[in-house]
Amino acid sequence: MADFNQVIIIGRIASELNLHYAPTGTPICNFNLATGKDEDVVFIECSAFNKTAELLCQYSGKGQSLCVVGRLKQDKWEKEGHKFSKIKVLVDKIQFLSYMSDKNKPENEDF
Repeated sequence: MADFNQVIIIGRIASELNLHYAPTGTPICNFNLATGKDEDVVFIECSAFNKTAELLCQYSGKGQSLCVVGRLKQDKWEKEGHKFSKIKVLVDKIQFLSYMSDKNKPENEDF
């Protein structure tokens, strides 16, 4: 059986969107997505790239509902002799589920 790595998450943007550019010029938008309620809230670190990153920052913001389709990536590092790791979502596609205002609504809602 072949491996398959895909996740679909619906939640609210839980952090300010952080758009920056890699040395190669690739746009990258890092953000956290919150899913669940009350004590069961899970915060998921996400990274979007290229046009998706730019459109995400242009048309959305903290608190807005979003559907993210992507794949999981595990980052590993060592600091002061201790090993750490975290899993994040590399975003392939987004769909806006709410907007800051109707004037900010993109023509095509699925990126």
